[in-house]
Amino acid sequence: AYEIIDYAYVEMGVENGGDAMPSDPEDPWDVNGNAASDAFDKGAWWVDYIDLDDAWAYEDYNNMDYYNDIKVGVVDICFDDDHEDLSGVFRYLESQPSNLYRNHGTHVAGIIAAKADNEKGMAGTTLNNGSLVAYDIGTASQLSLGHTTGVSKVIENGAKVVNFSQGHLDGAFVSAAKNCMEKYLKKGYDFIIVQSAGNEGRPFDKNGFFCGIDAKNTDLLDRIIVVSNITDTGMLAEDSSSGNGKNDFNLIAAPGTDIYSTIRRNEIGSNSGIKGYNHMGGTSMAAPIVTGVCSLVWSVKEELTGPEVVDIVMSTTVGTATKNPNSNAKAGMGIINAKAAVEKAIDQLFDYHGTITDATTGKGIANADITLVYYKEGKNGTFAGYYETDANGNYITEQGEFVFNVTPKDNTSDNL
Repeated sequence: AYEIIDYAYVEMGVENGGDAMPSDPEDPWDVNGNAASDAFDKGAWWVDYIDLDDAWAYEDYNNMDYYNDIKVGVVDICFDDDHEDLSGVFRYLESQPSNLYRNHGTHVAGIIAAKADNEKGMAGTTLNNGSLVAYDIGTASQLSLGHTTGVSKVIENGAKVVNFSQGHLDGAFVSAAKNCMEKYLKKGYDFIIVQSAGNEGRPFDKNGFFCGIDAKNTDLLDRIIVVSNITDTGMLAEDSSSGNGKNDFNLIAAPGTDIYSTIRRNEIGSNSGIKGYNHMGGTSMAAPIVTGVCSLVWSVKEELTGPEVVDIVMSTTVGTATKNPNSNAKAGMGIINAKAAVEKAIDQLFDYHGTITDATTGKGIANADITLVYYKEGKNGTFAGYYETDANGNYITEQGEFVFNVTPKDNTSDNL
């Protein structure tokens, strides 16, 4: 006999053996059946490092797809929207003509939303759930106007998470960034900004724009995440900017070194040898990884607010970045973890949590299979779904009235 204890709090995990890996032949994380080694060789070491593959598994977990489509804004320089891995995921807004840093925007865009399972190139963080609203900020003479105009345009066109892998060496345009956020919050828009910390090895507030908004503006800071760059060892990259001792509570670390992504489709990558793909590094590459994870989190539960998404991502970091001996930049910020963040969002979907215990021993029944059959609700006796308890006998299900058929590891079963 088994006992159900209702409403016991639990965060469900998933053990993933690689089934969620996208099937793209040049994809850094699923080449020749050896995802781990090839991922590191190709520069996608970060997928495993932040448990992104485990987060991806929730696209098909217990017969449910937890992700919904979400619009993601990218304000950057130069996009190849006809790239084989990006065409069809872009909505290209008005832009200024530019030939500066010609691969920057394309590389950032690929990290976020390159198409998965298309047998080409790579897969973006959002795993086909993110559609890009992109704005090209133009050439150097147009940058001051282009940055905030771009943020405004992507928000107006529905972007919930805005990637801003930009900055200013003199720490300028903080007021313009502040005014931009306040304007759209007053209009009722709900969004968050993810900005790169900069690559000067100094306090991130010197990077300008959203990085420079201070602690007095708490209503804005709870919608901003600033991202530092770590290497595959968890060490802060030598040139990465970092904390300023004031607003560090919205600073996070993410992989940004040797990141493989899209570049102009006709260009051979200088260090990849592959047409249309190359490795790049910097906080500009770390920021879109965080943007992608934020987008997955928000897509799980669309009713979340921007500050709630930021809180989920910031509160589920795993480990901390270590100091680089060749840099004076501060370390110690949390490292983003996609699996933990997504699971916290999924946990908020369910009002029904429970534990199945052995009535004799009082211990949870680990790894038991649960078959749900509708009880009443006009569907009496029809199949409702498969679930599984975790190592402690905990489970989560959709809401409703059900008959539970529980099958423990010993293959005995009982209806509850």
